[in-house]
Amino acid sequence: MQPLMATDRTRQLVGRKTEMERIWKSLIDSGTHCRVVMIEGPGGLGKTRILEEVLRRLGQPEFCEMYGPPLPEDDWTSLKKRLAYCDLVDFTNIKLHTREHFIQKLGDPLSWANRIFFNDYIVKKDRYRRMTDFGAAYSAVRTAAQEAEEAFWSDYEKVATKQRLMIPLDTAEQLAIVSSEWLLERELLNTTDLVFATQQWLIEQIAGGKFTNTTLLIAGRGEEGKRFFDDLRQAIAKAGPLCEEIPINLEPFSEAETAEYFQKLSNDWAVAARDEQAIAEDTRATLDSLLSDKDQQKLIWLYTGGQPVRLSMYTDVLIEGRSLPEPLQMSYDEAFERVKTDGSKETPELLQARREIEEEVINLLFQGGGSLQAQILQVLVRAPRGVTINQLHFALDSTPKQDAADWVENSERLEVIQEEINNIKTLAIVRSKTGGKIGLQDEVYRIDAEIISANESSRKHEVLARQKLYQRLQNWAENQIQRLRDKRHQFVVDDLSKIRVEIPAKILNTQMPRLSLLDEQERENLATLLLEAELENLHYLLLLDPDRNFNGVYFRMTGIRMASYNEPRQTMFQAEMWRVMHDQAAFKFISLQARQAALERGETQEQVLRRAAQQDDAVQWIVRPYMRKQYKKAIQLADDIEAKAHQLKNKHEYDSWNHTLARSDRGCWREMARIYSGENIEQAVSALEKIVKELVALSRADINTPVFPERNENGFIGHPAYERLLFLIASTYINLGFGYVSLGDFRSGIRNYAASLRYLRSITPSDIALKATVRNNLSRALVEIGRKRSVRVCEDALDLRILEGQLLPIAYSYNTLGLIWNDLKQPEEALDTSARALAIANYVSDGRAAGLSLLQIGEALRRIATGTVSALREESPEAIYLEAERVLQQAHEIFYEGPASGERVRLIEAKLELGSLYRDWVAYSREKMTPEIWRRRHNNALMYLNDAARLANELKLPHLELDALVNAAWTNYYAGLEEKAESELTKGEQLVRGVERKLKVKARVTKSGKYPDSAKTPAYLFKQLSKMHNLYGQIAFMRFRKNAELLTAEYISLPQQERWERVRKNDELQTHLKRAAESYTLSLAYAQLFAPGSSALTAAYDDLYSFLKKLNAVEMVDFYRYERDFRKSYRVAKLKLENFGDLEEFLLDCFGDYYDPVAVDTAVSKESL
Repeated sequence: MQPLMATDRTRQLVGRKTEMERIWKSLIDSGTHCRVVMIEGPGGLGKTRILEEVLRRLGQPEFCEMYGPPLPEDDWTSLKKRLAYCDLVDFTNIKLHTREHFIQKLGDPLSWANRIFFNDYIVKKDRYRRMTDFGAAYSAVRTAAQEAEEAFWSDYEKVATKQRLMIPLDTAEQLAIVSSEWLLERELLNTTDLVFATQQWLIEQIAGGKFTNTTLLIAGRGEEGKRFFDDLRQAIAKAGPLCEEIPINLEPFSEAETAEYFQKLSNDWAVAARDEQAIAEDTRATLDSLLSDKDQQKLIWLYTGGQPVRLSMYTDVLIEGRSLPEPLQMSYDEAFERVKTDGSKETPELLQARREIEEEVINLLFQGGGSLQAQILQVLVRAPRGVTINQLHFALDSTPKQDAADWVENSERLEVIQEEINNIKTLAIVRSKTGGKIGLQDEVYRIDAEIISANESSRKHEVLARQKLYQRLQNWAENQIQRLRDKRHQFVVDDLSKIRVEIPAKILNTQMPRLSLLDEQERENLATLLLEAELENLHYLLLLDPDRNFNGVYFRMTGIRMASYNEPRQTMFQAEMWRVMHDQAAFKFISLQARQAALERGETQEQVLRRAAQQDDAVQWIVRPYMRKQYKKAIQLADDIEAKAHQLKNKHEYDSWNHTLARSDRGCWREMARIYSGENIEQAVSALEKIVKELVALSRADINTPVFPERNENGFIGHPAYERLLFLIASTYINLGFGYVSLGDFRSGIRNYAASLRYLRSITPSDIALKATVRNNLSRALVEIGRKRSVRVCEDALDLRILEGQLLPIAYSYNTLGLIWNDLKQPEEALDTSARALAIANYVSDGRAAGLSLLQIGEALRRIATGTVSALREESPEAIYLEAERVLQQAHEIFYEGPASGERVRLIEAKLELGSLYRDWVAYSREKMTPEIWRRRHNNALMYLNDAARLANELKLPHLELDALVNAAWTNYYAGLEEKAESELTKGEQLVRGVERKLKVKARVTKSGKYPDSAKTPAYLFKQLSKMHNLYGQIAFMRFRKNAELLTAEYISLPQQERWERVRKNDELQTHLKRAAESYTLSLAYAQLFAPGSSALTAAYDDLYSFLKKLNAVEMVDFYRYERDFRKSYRVAKLKLENFGDLEEFLLDCFGDYYDPVAVDTAVSKESL
């Protein structure tokens, strides 16, 4: 038993006999239906105490130690064989507001006194946790979560057939805090949309009768939790005979129960420990006096209203107070005359009397001099999230400027603090919290805030004190985050080093090494601690400066990272923010700077902030279906929100929801959903261009300068949301870059990615994960225009992602590196990096990442099988081709009907790669396989390529359509069908002309003297034109060679020189040779326009070399003559080629435009804030 203090909880429950009997009955009555015991009442009436008493009577060690063992007549331990009970579940723990974490709590054997096991669930849960901890894509995580939930219910039902289960849920009103009320009221969401939240999930499971043979004890404040409790009653009614409601509405103590309280408190002090006898004697003397003075008992009951928590606090004033407040010195009759009530209603006079008493209570508890107890209680009342003993030690004993990173704990001091904590744990106002933290009863925070804030001088002093404390606790959390991230980084580096890439013919066997159970548990614990530290860091930053940190830190933390979106995590950050924003007690000690615009509207800054939080919620809801790959749903919801925003009647609300910043935030993700779905990508890009143009305009003016006068919108320099604006601009540029790349306009993609980096660089602290995403995407765009610097940029992104420690983004960077190496014709390197990407993707069970990795593996295998290097391998080209086929068929399945089937652009890419595989396989097979085999491969190639061309045409993606047509031409050429190859090339030329007309650019090299501008013309046109003319040249060479051999065979008897002359004088043969010279002149010119020194140029030269070495001296002279003529007539020497060694171009590609003075001003304008 713990030492006693004046305000200790009584060891025996006061009153509540009827309530406990109803709970007992809910546990022992026959039947296997669910019983929901709803314990409702205002704050401070002892709802938590009832749950603790239930657990104590059942023998739960924590509460038996706190209150002592139950009395014989209250002993319920005989139920152990027929009842399994869970530990207390407290919804002040924000993590439990997400379905997955709540299920994890219920499915943890350590949560149950009887140690019941959920074996199947634990296996599925571990897989789910591994995916979330390592950053798997949301679509894959959601599937894993569903499988884990199904396993949980399967295990739960098995356990429930053997015994009744009891689950105590506390502070349930917290579940009623719904951030999406604005959307729900306008019927933009339905309850099923909220099923990822514990509130809605619990409602649906109860309505569906899932909690069979279970007693749920649900305690909460009825008024604050009205929405939740109303929904709960409806769910119970819907369940019918499967569920029973057992209502318990707590009332304040009666006068008799107040007397019982004093008697039981006196009894507790009668058995005080020997070293507390002196305190016990004084305390009992006061209590005995109270027990003999019915008038004073009645007086205290009047003032407290029979509220247990107030009763405890007021008693403490009577026992330990330095002076009695005037109201407590009155007789009951005098008090009745003053407060004008008998306690049946709260009058202003009664509230004033309470304030006078509670001021002394607050002084006694939290301003009690320099004692360690007072210091600890002072920290607790200022930190509603609770603190650990280590945080207390740092908050109490570190110097003001001491950084947590340099802090060294004192073990002896920790022991002293721990002893003091043990002493105060049994105080009626003290509560244990999740994670070994200690806090106070919720009502105490409200009382303290009301009393302190009533006096402006005291309030200002408290503001400063809280700021200092929050700075210490935020610094502590920040240090924990860095320490845990460093450890995660070490884990990831170690895990990556153990990947062993298999040989090409067995490349799919490449795997991440499986961790031992101990290693997995260590990583899972680290992820749990890191999440808690991040939530805590956000909490204290918001308390320090909610205006700036909501618009800065919170917005960055919930900023969308496509590579590692984690919906439960996002939801928890949002819930933490929402709770702080609606903490009335905390906001009394936050000094918000009122902006002139808000004052003119008659609004407080709190109202402005809360509306901004509502608008953030709307954005989060557009993002959710987008990340679930429900692109049409995301687009429709965004459109519906816009429609409702335009219908708002209140002018201030209308202006806010339709402000450029708010509209753009929603529009940014609406358009990204359109891009991913392939729906009118050009329109989406145009919309994003308009959005970013308006956002940039806002970023370049201060808060006093009108930017859009017609909307009454000024600039943002000097506004707390300025950083949020910069972040949104950066995000929009990223989406724009992705949109342009999807259209094949890689130069515009590069320009937008670089612009995004410029804006991200102006935000402090920088967002490493987002910077890595931009650099990763930038590198992919760079290689598409032949920039070899793409390797360095991608490796930089990979290093950043390894530093962050999220496995899935690392897989994406490895895969992008594979794509780059493939484009640079380095298949060995491509195979290594993309195989590593696949190993990680499989490890975290992410289908989309696996599909992308398989595409690069397939391409690398194809190039290895086709190239000369394959001759050096033990595996035959045929074996490598077979492995490539297996790889690419898997990739195609993923994007056709698998987890990433909504990404039609990726499906086109899969079809293109499969078609290219069969194309090269045809070239290999014609000389080594039967016609039946190579013709089947030829048909397969055309099937996939034609499908790709058709789908690309539907989506208006000419760069992919042209790619498919050119590959189809090469396929027919390898099959010996030159006329069909030329027919496909003709279609390609028509498409090129169509693109030229649409974009008003010139791509083709002609004899007119007008030269293509390589910087303004889409690079893919030059790349494909080079391939097309290469093929034209090969066809011409082949016809020349074939017919020349036939001609010389006719004149085999003539001397060699005469045979050569006959070939020279044959007009048809010379036409073929001329055509070859012209085609290669153009092919190489286009290759240089694409990128001087590119792999396309090397490929064209390789093919040309293969033919030229077969020419005799006369033919070589003719070819040289023709080539020179065509080079002059096409004026190749005057083509405007890009200078890849130009420093300015390098800077613009990799870092953005800092030559623009306005851009520089914008980047540094934050310094003026």
